[in-house]
Amino acid sequence: MFSIELKSCPDQERLGVYDFYFPKIIISRRLSDCHLYLPDLSIKDHSLLVIQKADGIEVHERSSGFYVSNGKKISGKKIHRVGDTFGIGNSVFQVISVIPEDTEVDTEARYHELTEAYPYMADLFWALKQELLNLEQNGSD
Repeated sequence: MFSIELKSCPDQERLGVYDFYFPKIIISRRLSDCHLYLPDLSIKDHSLLVIQKADGIEVHERSSGFYVSNGKKISGKKIHRVGDTFGIGNSVFQVISVIPEDTEVDTEARYHELTEAYPYMADLFWALKQELLNLEQNGSD
């Protein structure tokens, strides 16, 4: 989990802290292609890819352009830690917190552990799998 604060943006209603519970997000002006939408006309087709790492969040501009990191215009990837700022267009973010993920979970071992301890869970997992396959085949109508 990590939190970033939108410190400045043309749309003042978007200012504030945003918490993300998955390790990779896209910040963009395109609604169909992002996790955090910014209605900033100066962004054009640029977007930022933000990836949580063990020592901070890695930020890089996805379309081979530039972004601002701690007040300097840069290209490429850079790790940002708590207190660092980064931005694109007229929008600036500050890293508020980065909480490293727990250790990797071996899902197959966990499945066997749960189904041995609670045999009814095998039926539950099977039913969930069937429902997901059904939704995938027929759509979510």
